[in-house]
Amino acid sequence: MRSKRLPIGSIIGAGVVRRSPAGYEQDRNPTGQEPDDPDDRCRARGRRARRAAGAASRAGARAVRVCVPALGEGGILGVVGDLLAPFTCPRAEQSLPAELIDLSSWKLTLPVGEEGRPQEILLPGLLTFASEHFGLTPNRDGVVFRAPAGGVTTENSNYPRSELREMRGGERAAWSNTAGTHVMEVREAITRVPPVKPEVVSAQIHDGSDDVIQIRLRGRTLELVYDDGDAQVTLDPDYALGTPFDLRIVAENSRIAVFHNGVQKADLPRSGTGWYWKVGAYTQSNPGDGDRPDAVGEVVVYALRIEHAGG
Repeated sequence: MRSKRLPIGSIIGAGVVRRSPAGYEQDRNPTGQEPDDPDDRCRARGRRARRAAGAASRAGARAVRVCVPALGEGGILGVVGDLLAPFTCPRAEQSLPAELIDLSSWKLTLPVGEEGRPQEILLPGLLTFASEHFGLTPNRDGVVFRAPAGGVTTENSNYPRSELREMRGGERAAWSNTAGTHVMEVREAITRVPPVKPEVVSAQIHDGSDDVIQIRLRGRTLELVYDDGDAQVTLDPDYALGTPFDLRIVAENSRIAVFHNGVQKADLPRSGTGWYWKVGAYTQSNPGDGDRPDAVGEVVVYALRIEHAGG
């Protein structure tokens, strides 16, 4: 069954989508009341939007996504499959990362849990999750990823992370740049690094066993790293902590193009399979490198978009 478009101007967050002969329509909030507190009001609207997504999915809507927000004039847009309508949740009322960036294609790995088995947050739980390692900036305009040097690591790494890993349809994403076009655009800032070994990775293409490319801050040098760290391309030779930058990575035709602040910095002849995107704070230090366990690597993500076409 094809999804139906809601009338522009309907508020997904203020009711529940129901199926009718005309398509998917909106039922108003049954109580007709909203909480007085702005944060409670925003969360209540979000819960109703998620219920609306579930109702649309059960009724046969395809490609349903749960309350996928995107900043817009005067608030947030909520998306349910291809149903698009304003979801009024002003920036000042946001309290969750999922209210700022689209998390519908990701899972989160945290620097806590059992050694070698860090905690992972999957959908749909990720949509309502926040913690000291994954939250919002004080002015609620960015998502903060924070990984202390003494944090729990994955089995195949010596370093901790608070990092998103790309998913597709509930499974781990795996694609190849030999077919189709694969794009990630992210606006981010590296805000903190450990003092002894000041290195943080903020974005990656990864394959089934190792990184393909990394965006890494090493001291004051922001660079693209590839070939297992043996090759580098400088993106910014004198990066100042907290400075936002725009990154665009395009993987297609057996090549990887990297753009920094709108300027192409690399065009690498690289191809492979089982690739996926990663974004967040992957701190490249631990107490064995001389940093205290509470020394933090931190990255703020202000905007994030991924796209796959034809592959």
